[in-house]
Amino acid sequence: MGVLQVIQKSGPTLKLEKCKIKCDKVSYLGHSIDAEGISPKKELMNTILGITEPRNKDQLRSFLGMTEYCSKFVNNYTNKTKNKRELMMKSMKYVWSNECKSKFEQINATINKALILGIFDCKAKTIISVDANKIGLGGALE
Repeated sequence: MGVLQVIQKSGPTLKLEKCKIKCDKVSYLGHSIDAEGISPKKELMNTILGITEPRNKDQLRSFLGMTEYCSKFVNNYTNKTKNKRELMMKSMKYVWSNECKSKFEQINATINKALILGIFDCKAKTIISVDANKIGLGGALE
């Protein structure tokens, strides 16, 4: 049973002008989805890469918010942003260190070469890998 048949059977109506059928690539919520997988949209990546080094907590909050959206494409995102999240604490004075600068550049470089997340194949062998430490936790479906 195809997607359109399932939709027809379940009852919702579709507006034809809002539908795209037989597309090779779809943009959805800041992501590009195609046969290779899911990746962040180029426009979003370019916006993030255009951000200059944050000079205060407000600019840092904005940067972290934008990069958080792409975090699933950045290996070890939590570790790479740990010192920046600590700067956001009310008790911390905002001091942009060389380590902050290095991690900022590292995150931008990683986003520039963003990974493509593959589409899940329910017929393939599946492994669930999880890990946790004092600063974060994560899991992956492999």
